[in-house]
Amino acid sequence: MRTRCCVAALASAWAYWSDVCTGTEREYFKQGKTREFLQILEEGSSSEIDEYYGDVKYERIAILNALAAYNTNCGKLETNKREKEEYFIRATHYYNKASKIDHHEPTTWVGKGHLLLAKGDLDQAYEVFKIALDGTPNNVPALLGQASVFFHKGKYFDSLKLYKSALEVNPSCPATVRLGIGLCHLMLKNKSKARQAFERVLQLDPENVEALVALGHLELNDDEAQNGMKPDAVREGMQKMMQAYEIYPFCTTALNYLGSHYFYAGQSYITEQLMEAALSSTDNSQMRAESFYNMARTFHAKGDYEKAASYYRASCQEVKNPKDFILPFYGLGQIHLKVGDFKAALTNFDKVLEARPDNPEALKVVGSIYMQTNREEMALVNFKKVTEIDPRDVDVVRRGSDTRHLAACRFPEAARIIYSQVSPGTSKARCPPESPVPSSKRNGGTIGTSGTKPTGPEYLPPAAVIPLVPQFDPVVLDQSPAVPGFS
Repeated sequence: MRTRCCVAALASAWAYWSDVCTGTEREYFKQGKTREFLQILEEGSSSEIDEYYGDVKYERIAILNALAAYNTNCGKLETNKREKEEYFIRATHYYNKASKIDHHEPTTWVGKGHLLLAKGDLDQAYEVFKIALDGTPNNVPALLGQASVFFHKGKYFDSLKLYKSALEVNPSCPATVRLGIGLCHLMLKNKSKARQAFERVLQLDPENVEALVALGHLELNDDEAQNGMKPDAVREGMQKMMQAYEIYPFCTTALNYLGSHYFYAGQSYITEQLMEAALSSTDNSQMRAESFYNMARTFHAKGDYEKAASYYRASCQEVKNPKDFILPFYGLGQIHLKVGDFKAALTNFDKVLEARPDNPEALKVVGSIYMQTNREEMALVNFKKVTEIDPRDVDVVRRGSDTRHLAACRFPEAARIIYSQVSPGTSKARCPPESPVPSSKRNGGTIGTSGTKPTGPEYLPPAAVIPLVPQFDPVVLDQSPAVPGFS
């Protein structure tokens, strides 16, 4: 009797799954019926069902694919490696079981593609989605999966075309499909079109966390906002980040932005709490690198150099390529300077210069290290580069004033600028900073400076945070039931 009741529940279970999947990811948990939902699905996939209702293929496949998709997303969002692997193993089991019922079922191929995406196997995911599209060219979930593959490979134009194709096939696609379109435009630097896409997402889904964070990101990284010409943009950007956080406190991108905001506001204890939450919410290396960096600079600013160094190192370890995120290397270099370890400091600042060869602050620091280690010729090479980049840089003259090779650089011009500082009616030239606290500007191209009184190279600021593109996954979000830890 129980088995028959279970079979009778198959249709309602699948309908429930379908209703949930057509909304946003978080709608799944807003229903508050996770345990009951899984219980129905697991009973519907039992061996008894296979034995007595072997001819009911579609419903059985749907149940198995639903269970597999659930485990895929749990694994994708799980930060514990062992538990993540267990979720993926269960997902693989359910997909394989579905394939035994009907090897050609396209929904199973699409599900397998998303499992491979979650595991990071982009090439194999591409092949699996291709199989689904070869059978049904207008298969929207497969189009969106293929779009996600291209996005993760950095082929944003190809990804954009597929997202648009999916929308043309099914104009009533969930709002999250437009999120993928917006992200592609963002990566292609089509900011106005990206903004339009994100705003459209919010029109369809006012509580879409990803769209709120993306719009906040655009506001905070607006060129005029960074230059102080649009103060309202910064406020509006932070409001969107706060709104996203209030809707979903596990959004790592919002946590990182808010942590940076409170750091500049002098409320380091809030930054530390937010970064602890961020680090427990994601296993994305790039986002963890920024979280560790935010944590490091709170201790750096407080003078706790041991803890600061520990978090800077943790951030560096998460960075696969220093060019992707140079700031922890800059900060760690400062700590080494503070304790007098010039060799280690030079190693870190060299990595900064590999990523930003024309960065004047890093060049000046390296030049100062060479001077303090009696390598004047190499120091002058770096100082000369600074004067070529900015002849008005007063600090480079101060740092090189004790050498006997001033003619190697364009110091006469800079010296005239220094003289002009004490002349009535002349403008002041820039001077280096005195504080280890970074500039409040979020500038991805240069390392920021602020302050007036130089006291040594170790006090150069660990540059403003390089804005990170929100790490959203433009996968078929309508197939992704949310679980705690989504970032």
